[in-house]
Amino acid sequence: MANQLQLIYGDERFLVEEKLSAFKRSVDDPSLNLEILEGEKVTPAALSSALQTQTLLGGDKVVIVRDVEVTSENQADFIAPLRDLPPGVTAVFCFSAIDKRMKFFKFLTDRAEATECRSFAPWETEKIENWIWERAKKNGKKIIGDAGRLLVEICGTDLAFLASEIDKLATYVGKKPEINSTDVRMAALQGEVQVFALIDALRYKDLPQALALFQNLLHNRAPLLPLLGLLRTQYRLMLQIKALPGRDKNPYNVAKAIGGNAFNVRKCLETIDRFSLGELKDNISLLLETNLKLKSGASPPVVFELLLTALCGA
Repeated sequence: MANQLQLIYGDERFLVEEKLSAFKRSVDDPSLNLEILEGEKVTPAALSSALQTQTLLGGDKVVIVRDVEVTSENQADFIAPLRDLPPGVTAVFCFSAIDKRMKFFKFLTDRAEATECRSFAPWETEKIENWIWERAKKNGKKIIGDAGRLLVEICGTDLAFLASEIDKLATYVGKKPEINSTDVRMAALQGEVQVFALIDALRYKDLPQALALFQNLLHNRAPLLPLLGLLRTQYRLMLQIKALPGRDKNPYNVAKAIGGNAFNVRKCLETIDRFSLGELKDNISLLLETNLKLKSGASPPVVFELLLTALCGA
């Protein structure tokens, strides 16, 4: 390994775990050459002992230190054993967040090879698509056309879920080198595709299509409360967009202004002129009323059909 001192930090757990897994795989015999220290009970003495203890049969050693409690009182003691690491020993520190004002973290960021693993902001669509492209490349596949954008629309921005879907798509296309939007539609969970199709129908106020899709979801026993939650999120997003001053139609600018997902914002902008501000406020109230009715024992199919009819303005 190029640097004996490694730092991994950030809030994106999936990327953190992948990076740690790579270090674990680099060890010849994990049972002998890998040591993991974790939690607030890890002391400077325990760290020093782990770094200085030789492996039984020789070879390089990796010591992973996760979420250790570093304070202003003990940070100097944690730094001391890191100043001169024994040959063949790599110390990998992992934190969900770091305070670069502290001497310990300043020492790490100055000396270590640092990797930040942060979640993508909802409006960072280009970065998300690039990540999808790179992930597919690791599977020997190339994402083409609108496949990346469609995958995010269906699956969201959870990287663990996206990685799982990309792996599934790579298996689905077999020897074919490319993954296109048709592959995504065919391999994605059909229930999720129908949910997004229902949301599209509501945005266009297409009542016949909305009712037909709802019947399919009902037939497949889709849970209705989570569906209602998705509808609330959608209409809340539309209300935020409608309430913005000005007429900016750039989805990236709008997404950043409201802290939303540019993929969803783009869809909303296509039909936002079909709705008035007052209508969207009324729709939010309808969704809240429907939630109360469902929780009070009203017939879900009837309540939902009435809701869809009202949302489409029929």
